[in-house]
Amino acid sequence: MKSRYQFCTQTAVAALLIGLTGAAQAQNADTIETVTVTGFRASLASALSAKQNSNLMIESVAPEDIGKMPDKDVAESLQRLPGVQIDRVAGEGTQVRIRGLSYNVTLLDSDVFVTGREMYTSGEGSGSGAGNLFQNSLEGIPSSLIAGIDVYKSPNAALVAGALGGTVNLRVRNATDGEEGLKIGGNVGVSYSQGAAHATPAGAVVAQYKFSPNFGVLAAISYDEHDVRVFEAQAQNRGNWAVAGPTTGIDNNIGKNYIEQELAYLTNQKVDRKRLGTFLGVNYNPVSSVQMGLSWFHSFLTIGRQDVSDKLFIHSNGEAQGLDASKAYSVDDNGVVLAGTFRSHSAEGATLVEKDKNIGDNVQFNIKYDNGGKLRASSKFSYGKGSMYSEFVQADFRQSGYNIDFGNRNASNASLFTGNLPGNHFANWKACGGNKGDAGRTLNPVNCDFSYTNVKGLYQRVSYNIADMLTNPDYILYKSHWGWDVKSKNDQWALRGDVEYDVIDKVTVSAGLRHASSNVDYDFGRFLLNAYGNGTCSFNDASRSIVAGVTHCANGQGQLSWEMDQTIRGPWTYYQDPDLPFVPVQTATTNPERLKMIKDFFPAAGISEMLAQNPDQMMSDPKAWLQSINPNAPLQRFKDAINSFKIAKKVSEGYFMVDIGKPADGFHINTGVRVVKTQLDIGQYILNSNPAPKYISTATWNGLPDVGSTSYVVTKREYVDILPSLNAYVDVFEGHKLRLTAARVMADANPWQLGAGMYYNFTHATADVRCNVAVQASTGVCSHDGFYFNNGQGGNNQLDPYRANQVDISWEYYFGTQGLISATLFWKGVDSFTTSSTISTTVMDDFGGTAGGITKVTNGRGGMIEGVELNAQYAFENGFGFNANYTYAKSKTQNATAFTSNLGFPGVAQNAYTLQAYYEQGPFAGRVSYTWKGSAVGSAYQTLSVVSTATGGTKTYGVFDRSYGQIDAQLSYNITENLGVVLEGRNLAAEATSSYLQYKNQPFTYDQAGRSYALNVKFNY
Repeated sequence: MKSRYQFCTQTAVAALLIGLTGAAQAQNADTIETVTVTGFRASLASALSAKQNSNLMIESVAPEDIGKMPDKDVAESLQRLPGVQIDRVAGEGTQVRIRGLSYNVTLLDSDVFVTGREMYTSGEGSGSGAGNLFQNSLEGIPSSLIAGIDVYKSPNAALVAGALGGTVNLRVRNATDGEEGLKIGGNVGVSYSQGAAHATPAGAVVAQYKFSPNFGVLAAISYDEHDVRVFEAQAQNRGNWAVAGPTTGIDNNIGKNYIEQELAYLTNQKVDRKRLGTFLGVNYNPVSSVQMGLSWFHSFLTIGRQDVSDKLFIHSNGEAQGLDASKAYSVDDNGVVLAGTFRSHSAEGATLVEKDKNIGDNVQFNIKYDNGGKLRASSKFSYGKGSMYSEFVQADFRQSGYNIDFGNRNASNASLFTGNLPGNHFANWKACGGNKGDAGRTLNPVNCDFSYTNVKGLYQRVSYNIADMLTNPDYILYKSHWGWDVKSKNDQWALRGDVEYDVIDKVTVSAGLRHASSNVDYDFGRFLLNAYGNGTCSFNDASRSIVAGVTHCANGQGQLSWEMDQTIRGPWTYYQDPDLPFVPVQTATTNPERLKMIKDFFPAAGISEMLAQNPDQMMSDPKAWLQSINPNAPLQRFKDAINSFKIAKKVSEGYFMVDIGKPADGFHINTGVRVVKTQLDIGQYILNSNPAPKYISTATWNGLPDVGSTSYVVTKREYVDILPSLNAYVDVFEGHKLRLTAARVMADANPWQLGAGMYYNFTHATADVRCNVAVQASTGVCSHDGFYFNNGQGGNNQLDPYRANQVDISWEYYFGTQGLISATLFWKGVDSFTTSSTISTTVMDDFGGTAGGITKVTNGRGGMIEGVELNAQYAFENGFGFNANYTYAKSKTQNATAFTSNLGFPGVAQNAYTLQAYYEQGPFAGRVSYTWKGSAVGSAYQTLSVVSTATGGTKTYGVFDRSYGQIDAQLSYNITENLGVVLEGRNLAAEATSSYLQYKNQPFTYDQAGRSYALNVKFNY
């Protein structure tokens, strides 16, 4: 049944179509003439003029001065527009959502634009989840190089296809605009973020020289650094959440079921961004009827990230035993733990570093012909090339007893184990750990318990029963070390031609052809260590021999087959762990140079400081640092085939449009159709299931099958989309404009979801834990430690594009000095969204095979989004002014939890608004803005989570983003006509982004980046 709103919208559309018969064309309405502006008031006037004069549904942002956009990056420059929301990572805007949708297109002067940040995934790592994805992030584009930004919510047929939500068009400057001679403008300054170690520099310079009315050159450069300290709490991990009960394998002695995750992380995160952008443009008009332009846009973004995490063992591999019934606890009626003491045999921390480099280069050449007659023509060639290289290394450090078979594997380190009881092998034997049920397991019988307080559903506040648990070096053993990287290349080119012809007075037809080609090469790799080195048992001992697949050393000691079976897994190892052969045992007392005390760790969570593996050592050269852990063992990068892919795309498209009416007539109708043919070649590696895969590493959990265990498959896809569009307006009476738009739109499926193969997660378990599982114990294969299959996920090369129909109707009233009141009703019906389905599958592992859930992305049913946008702004003659907007968006998809059906679109807040007030008079100017968006279905990490129930089944819980509001302010003073100072403050209330799992008081993620400030000097000549 249609909603009342949908019925009213379609009725209004039909009425307007009857009144505005005919068809029209928009005369390249997506190109808006550059307006030179000075000051914030003038920038609003320029954006308002663009909106009023456009034939399309458009929102615009104009620069305040040359080289001065309102925010650091393009995403943040768009956050205050009606119907636009952004995602944030480490306190900075990344992905733009137009009417809640992230499937948008970013163009540079209406065609190809590549930054190298189109597709990014973090892979794995404690505190980071698995496969976090940020698509089309705009954080790498310095806004100071942009002449303006247009957001198209409705397309015409001439606009490049591929946007489901809308199109972001970045405009560049024309070097022949303005007066002849030299003109220079820009700003320099410093910025500082709360908790950062020091202030960082920023600046931009734009220089234009117009030699004559027909020839000009423009060059620009922008650079900024931004260091951020983030307090992070998160609960994503490889194992599922569970409700502690009699059949979930979780000890529960309190007599009441409660929700708990495998691990929780409290993280001190440091993020350093460095952005460099350059632009060079040449414009030449050889004759009055011909205009030519050549431009080059270069962007360079580096991100250094350091995470130090305290892992809370809430339920993990039998190392934690749930709430302590002998201590006070509080669990609400939904099973959310509000307070209590968790019993644990283990304590552990982790240091993760990430080093990103993103490069984008874009070249465009265009030529236009217009002699003032009936015929106009243009042609453009665009080329973009982007690359990303990300390196990651992680080190886990144990703060509890860790059992190591030093006699069999690390005899040279036996002196570290002095003080152990016979048969026990704990280098950090002073640490906590308890006996885990078998007497003498460790010399320290004290558990690693911690008290837990739920802080308003945002994060956990903890206190360990051992006061110096996190600061005493005697407890620390350096455990696992591993690394991985991502190499991504993306190149695109496009050639287009467009013609317009005035058939009769007030009627213009236009047509165009465009051919584009793109290639994505996504390469995921892991760093493996040759632990057994060139045929020797160790690097100092006699040679080894292999008998029946088991490695033997010259001293007669044998190695466990699951570790050393050369015929199955080869000599390589991923995790460098002292529990594996020939990985050195290092502790904080023997290697104190590896330690760093992290001050101000996470005070709100109860941790003021913590000893950790020094992230600075790892950051300068991650791979070299990893090699230094075992310098005698060769380290080599191996391609992770099942997580790598290539996609080649060719697009051939053409359009035809008709335009009726001119601005002086008080009405305009544009109608047309764009036909798009898409060809895809999707190349991916598929893991063979029969026979069982062989791995080039010491255990299946490394996820690196050898070449013979995979098949490279190229899947060819081809589809044609016919995309009609209608854009019309009528000036009902002076100042009042009524608009109607309707269109069919489409966007390609996420390339990572199209290309990724099947990926399996494995978890380490000791023999006693796995053998306590009845079905495994009966097989007799639990006589050794190993890795068992946990779950898996993969992509789907048969995913269809996203397709939707949309309708907008708006009323706009322009009055007085920069006065606007507008209201827009919008509706978008999406044919199909992707969804995930999980199937229980048995995968071979070190225990003879374990059943786990395999999650695969599939085509699902559609959904809809409908709502209203309200907008108002005015500039008073006394210098004061304001602008405000509100968006209500109601959305519905097929996604459902066990509690709610038809969840909304991920990331779409039902309510969002922006309030901004400013004053600008004489040399002084100031403004303050507040941007707020309400709660939404989770978007940044995941939408749904499968939870094991207390009775042995599963239940789907939802992940929801909490509402978020941000206050920004700016003060400026012009010392002279050509010189001024600007003071800025962002997120002045120090708000944090956060999400919860199903219940508002069940913490899931929390990120607090704090306030940031900037002081700039602006200039022009």
